[in-house]
Amino acid sequence: MRQQTGKRPRQHREYEREEKKDQHKRPFPNAHESSNNDGLVLYRILCPDSLIGSVIGKNGNVINAIRQQTSAKVMVVDPYPGADKRVILVYCYVKHRDLDAVGNDNEPVCAAQDALLRVHNAIVDALHKVHKNRRDSDNKDTEEANILVPASQTSNIIGKSGAVIKHLRSTSRAFVKVTPKDPSDATHSCAMSFDNFVQITGGAEAVKKALFGVSTIIYKHPSKEGIPLETSIPEPTPSIIIPSELPVYPARELEFRVLCPGDKIGLVIGRGGATIKNIRQESGARIDVDDAKNGKEESIITITSTEVINDVKSAAVEAVLLLQAKINDYEDDRMNLRLVPNKVIGCLIGRAGSIVNDMRKKTKANILISKGNKPWRASSSDELVEVSGEADKLRDALVQIILRLREDVLKESVESQNSDKDGKLTTAISDSLYGNNLSFPALLPQNPQIVSLGYDRRGESERALEVFPCTSSYGYSSMKDHVTDDGYGGLPSYTSKAYEEHLPRVEMTVPASGLSKVMGKHGTNLENIRKISGAHIEIIESKSSRHEHVAYITGTSEQRQSAENLIKAFIMST
Repeated sequence: MRQQTGKRPRQHREYEREEKKDQHKRPFPNAHESSNNDGLVLYRILCPDSLIGSVIGKNGNVINAIRQQTSAKVMVVDPYPGADKRVILVYCYVKHRDLDAVGNDNEPVCAAQDALLRVHNAIVDALHKVHKNRRDSDNKDTEEANILVPASQTSNIIGKSGAVIKHLRSTSRAFVKVTPKDPSDATHSCAMSFDNFVQITGGAEAVKKALFGVSTIIYKHPSKEGIPLETSIPEPTPSIIIPSELPVYPARELEFRVLCPGDKIGLVIGRGGATIKNIRQESGARIDVDDAKNGKEESIITITSTEVINDVKSAAVEAVLLLQAKINDYEDDRMNLRLVPNKVIGCLIGRAGSIVNDMRKKTKANILISKGNKPWRASSSDELVEVSGEADKLRDALVQIILRLREDVLKESVESQNSDKDGKLTTAISDSLYGNNLSFPALLPQNPQIVSLGYDRRGESERALEVFPCTSSYGYSSMKDHVTDDGYGGLPSYTSKAYEEHLPRVEMTVPASGLSKVMGKHGTNLENIRKISGAHIEIIESKSSRHEHVAYITGTSEQRQSAENLIKAFIMST
């Protein structure tokens, strides 16, 4: 940034004259065309937080002028907690990229690059005014530009053995430095996990030339990472202190492998990978497709996610269900979907086949387990699980299978954590979700039960998390059509309903501004409040006001008071 006082340098006065001429200049074509994400040219320039008001201008006059002069999108992202700089998004869409473009100072390659340089000049001008008002005595003619660049584009800026960045330095006479994000540095919170900070310092002309060169490289090489274009940032989940007596379960990695017929893999991947990207984003799981060499072979789709047994939602389970909907057509009378689990198959078979026979009986689906008919790329230790049947029956069986496999993997981590030196369990583990003797917890247990996942049979669009869960089932509701007296598919709750009916209940208003804080991501904050306080809490819409919700808190006086204090703390948190 500029550290000079006195008159404005000649190059900036010339730039202002150029801006006046550009008011009647024909804008870049297709600057707002957003139908093709491959044509997106995106820059993220950093502006000191103290200068953002001057860069925006009174009533937005500065930033609006840049938008009008370039036809590019220029937006200021909300401040990130701890960051001392604001992110300014500058982007446009182009139909064709000129890969032979050269970083010519007078001819920007696209509207976004033109706007980027104008934003940089606005930042420099704002800093110059600050130094002038402070009567800064520093006479150094030094400027600075900072931009965020994802890893895929940073590699092109650096080049092989640093050849490209060395060339940029020598031709521009500016110093170009690349620094990866430091997760422990709060000021780096404005960067995403895959971002690098590219800092350009030097004389005014040198910085401008280097910025042109760097932005031209970014223009030629589209980012492979998904960078959001929203100006609002995800609201950080307020921290919550969990008492030491509450168990913290270790995380384990889940892995499912699904076989997809060769003629269906295109539907799963989608045009340009759009479908598989949406499934990854919606489920939160990592999904890799081992595509077959030809259409006759089956492709292996590997789904992995790191989970804890009491997670409110299973990313791996969601991904399998979303993939099943793409692989199979709901209009078919019978469908097939085969899983290749890499864990011990005993949790699905049971003693003398008792478990698999029970699943067949309850779901009315055909379930076959064998070691044969596997694709040649499968491991010799893999077991093949084949599920076929009508749509609802297949889905029921599929959910039971993957939830059993999930529980089998995650239960091991809980048991190992709760074992003492003699190998004995010091904390009781809840009965299996699929056991025949489900025991309900004590009325006010010291350690709440492990949250079990259930599911419903609605369509994809309706399978989202319930907005205000008030039981331990969360995102998957229990399979009501198949719940029997033996507890198959049942989901235990934290407290006894009969006991709750005799406890006093209080009401507490939750304003709209504090609702998301109280709920937390996927309802995690609310569930932690339930665990810590021991109270039963249900949040519903207020009948008197459409902008408020009401929390009904049931429990002893200590439980109610604890729950009220925690809810108030979240509402008042910033």
